[in-house]
Amino acid sequence: MAIRGLTQAAIGKLKPDPSKRIERPDHAKPGLHLVIQPSGARGWCFRYRFNGKSRKLTLTGFPTLGVARELAQQAIDMLAKGIDPALVKKQQRERGTTDIADVFADFQARYTRKRGGKPIRESTRIETGRLLGLQPQYDDLTEWKPRVPAMGVIAEWAGRDIGSITKRDVFELVEDIAKTAPVGANRTLSALKTFFKWCVQRDIIAASPAEFVESVSPETPAGRRLTDAEIGAIYRAAQADGIFGCFVQFLLLCGQRRGETLLATWADIDLQQKTWLIPGEITKNGRAHLVPLAEPAMAILRELLSKAPRKAGLIFTGGSVPLSNISRRKERLGKAAGELASWRLHDFRHTLKTWMQEQRVPEDVRNAVQNHSDGDMDSRYGHHTFEQEKRDVLARWAAHVEAIN
Repeated sequence: MAIRGLTQAAIGKLKPDPSKRIERPDHAKPGLHLVIQPSGARGWCFRYRFNGKSRKLTLTGFPTLGVARELAQQAIDMLAKGIDPALVKKQQRERGTTDIADVFADFQARYTRKRGGKPIRESTRIETGRLLGLQPQYDDLTEWKPRVPAMGVIAEWAGRDIGSITKRDVFELVEDIAKTAPVGANRTLSALKTFFKWCVQRDIIAASPAEFVESVSPETPAGRRLTDAEIGAIYRAAQADGIFGCFVQFLLLCGQRRGETLLATWADIDLQQKTWLIPGEITKNGRAHLVPLAEPAMAILRELLSKAPRKAGLIFTGGSVPLSNISRRKERLGKAAGELASWRLHDFRHTLKTWMQEQRVPEDVRNAVQNHSDGDMDSRYGHHTFEQEKRDVLARWAAHVEAIN
């Protein structure tokens, strides 16, 4: 009888157990185990005995089943020659012979929770991956691959061993980025600081080369209130900009965060109740947020459904991942809208908040609309959802936006 092992399809269907770590052996390759952490992070390990003692070799990143079997076979071949594969890996790590792209991918797959155990938002993980030069292999973010063409940090450090990266390398990288993207340089530095700290904690490197590198670009308070003329110009230009235009219009009408909107799925939308539920896993404050949808927002969703009917998956996407190149798309849209002062997509939230203040909308309702929390006792102990109040405010806001056009 043929020995049946794991399959790629079966692996995708396995779910994590929040209470414990799971290991599933691959019977087609003795010693190879699929590992699923309570957080949902996945990986592979190869278990074996060497000199009578149990040993474990952790495979870097989360490769496909076929690659994992090849790596396990390499370990088996070493054992046949009397070589301990885990010791070889340790020695390579100590010599700094770990490829930076591989460690980036491992970091993106495994670093899913903050120190306090709170999950890292998907939007944050995707943005960090973009800065490093990676994109998710699958929607569940369990495997990452370099972007093509090469982008981000990987484009500058391709082929480098992590042990060879110095403080000078980090400083020159962020200084170079700052020439064209000052804020992007600061965000890249922040991502590298987190990454290298993670590597130190896992004894991949002895010290972080980014530890004493300071931000190279001063930042001013972000955001401003857009005028009605600017809102109208942007909204009209968006009508001719395909899926990105739909995203911009929906973002303006709903007043939610850009990253959370990019990750919206059809499963989050209730077309009958006209609501959008943003899961707590991706919101900034970790709380699920219900957004009542005004009729113009519903019309955008119906239009998208009429063009490409789907029951699941991302709403604003060009394939299987969220829309990318947002900055370039936004710059193109701005040119189509005419002569506008410097603006950002985040200005939509500032504009809606200011408009609600002008309309004398109560503060607790304003906060409820945009999922803000001021930490007072009402927000801690109160359980009123403000659903009807939010629906009324967003309907009035949508009417205001349409009146401008």
